[in-house]
Amino acid sequence: YEGYNIEDAVVLNRASVDRGFARRTHIKPYTSVELNYAGGLRDEILVPEKDTAGYRTEEAYNHLEDDGIVYSEADVSQGDVVIGKVSPPKFLSEAREISVQTRKENSVAIKQEENGIVDGVFVTHDKEGNRLVHVRLRDSRVPELGDKFSTPHGQKGVVGLIADEAD
Repeated sequence: YEGYNIEDAVVLNRASVDRGFARRTHIKPYTSVELNYAGGLRDEILVPEKDTAGYRTEEAYNHLEDDGIVYSEADVSQGDVVIGKVSPPKFLSEAREISVQTRKENSVAIKQEENGIVDGVFVTHDKEGNRLVHVRLRDSRVPELGDKFSTPHGQKGVVGLIADEAD
């Protein structure tokens, strides 16, 4: 009932784990495209203004620079915006009065229960000439109970116990 005595369980030494055994880095990409629409309308990557429809809290935009993109090595967590973006109205009925208020907030934010450090920011253009922003997030992970390990021969085992060095 403790978990380490199940079939194919793996017991790890806590001192080894503390010294860096089996640590890994999880990479998560976030991407946004500045699209051009018919009629001269287009998305804009920038820090959204307060009167934009769907504006989040000011704290959500804290890590953005003046160009609307997060800076490298920023420590971000859930709800933080990494790419600020506003979009024009989607339907012609909304487009009759073009103003700042008809523009909608369409930023890319960190998903729930995720966090990490911004590893890299890449800005380029795609084949159609649209501006493409790619933000790479890294998060260090330490082995914990329930993680799966495998050898090259396919012997899978689940971490059932992280034992103290004395044990």
